[in-house]
Amino acid sequence: QRAIGILRTNAYSVEASDQTQFGMARLIFPVVSIMNHSCQPNTRCVVRKDFKLEVYSQTNIQGGQEMTITYLPSTFLTLPQRRTRLLNTWFFTCKCPRCSDPTEFGTHFSSTLCPSCGAPCLPSDRGEGGWEWQCESCGKLLPQKLVGNMVDRVEKEVEELDPESCVQDSEDILERFAKILHPHHCLMLQIKARLTKVYGSEEGFLRHQMDEDDVKRKLEVRLKTEKKSNQNLTSRAW
Repeated sequence: QRAIGILRTNAYSVEASDQTQFGMARLIFPVVSIMNHSCQPNTRCVVRKDFKLEVYSQTNIQGGQEMTITYLPSTFLTLPQRRTRLLNTWFFTCKCPRCSDPTEFGTHFSSTLCPSCGAPCLPSDRGEGGWEWQCESCGKLLPQKLVGNMVDRVEKEVEELDPESCVQDSEDILERFAKILHPHHCLMLQIKARLTKVYGSEEGFLRHQMDEDDVKRKLEVRLKTEKKSNQNLTSRAW
């Protein structure tokens, strides 16, 4: 039982040398296993083909500053999603600098928009029924069920997008939810990241078919997505 617990909480899942024959392998790296998690880690881990793990800094790390990694496959998640996954698998409530700031360093990665005044609504786990979102301006509260339903709806629509023809549908989702989710909400950024790839590669929006407005739009969503993603996912010198 103890061995299974260690594998579950400390092992890395990596591709075996011949995945078709051996599938995935779970490896334990003792030194990395003692490193703490952060949702804005200052290092990243890379497992090489020979199963050696290398740790690279993602920012300038000061002498005496703790080196952190992320336990999650991706930190491109909302604050409630990250907290839930970390609690369910690693049994702790994350209180890293990113999770301790409901605006997530001003990126509003998990924020919705107030239906009354349009200002950002910030997540809080102090609600009676779990998470709630409170407007910064008027104080209006949005319950977890309401916000969860909105997020589920967007995720479902994104999953149903046709990968061969999704420019117009993606733009339509962004327009319809523009007054519901903050423009920097992680789902909105995911859609914009998708747009940066399909503008220029989808029939009707190939490079030679794009007009000036299409080019400006591609640059706009790319710059906004990269700026906010880098701001949130890469550690600072705290």
